[in-house]
Amino acid sequence: MALLKCIALLCPFLFFAQICSMPTKCIMRRKLVKETHKLLENMGGLFPRECLKENVEITFPTSALQSDDSNQDIGVKKATYKIMEHIDYLFANDSHPVSWNQKKVEDFQNIVYRFTDDYKCIMTRKQRPEDDFLTREGALKTYFDKLATLLRNKVHQTSLFSMHKIWSTKHSNKILSFKPIAYYKLLSFFLLQDYSDCAWEVVRKELMCVLKLTLKLVSFT
Repeated sequence: MALLKCIALLCPFLFFAQICSMPTKCIMRRKLVKETHKLLENMGGLFPRECLKENVEITFPTSALQSDDSNQDIGVKKATYKIMEHIDYLFANDSHPVSWNQKKVEDFQNIVYRFTDDYKCIMTRKQRPEDDFLTREGALKTYFDKLATLLRNKVHQTSLFSMHKIWSTKHSNKILSFKPIAYYKLLSFFLLQDYSDCAWEVVRKELMCVLKLTLKLVSFT
């Protein structure tokens, strides 16, 4: 009897807890973006000294998140959604540095996915010409394409260097001589290897700045 009474008392609580955790009227919550920034910052340490030579500055298009007045609110919110969608895509590759806190990486991925899943509704909202969303979307795509290219280029450079070392050894020459197909198999193998740690550190640094700007420029509830 006591057990049934306890269950009866818990049911309303669990119901309202579930409702509260759901997005209300497609209103983006600042808390989720803030948590992603915190996890991204804490999953790794300071920018590694050994990566300083590979560090690059990629200018983020702040105009994508700026608005003159409330008439552009939908365009800004859609741009915010696209940022999280791009981040979700970048982190779909699980080749992150082993030095990162893997639990925090997973938590980060889960929250970003939750954001993109919960707020798909924002993309169905009607936009007006003054929202200028297509321009914002194009600027964001260009920026995130550069980050994705950075990751791809770094893995290719590292892979080709490693492949050259193997190819030039006497042992490899004995095995692979007169077998060009073996060379291309080896090439393909290295091109499929994980992205370099330094490339990931550059991307993490960039995304921390992006999320910080998002928290600063976007009006959340």
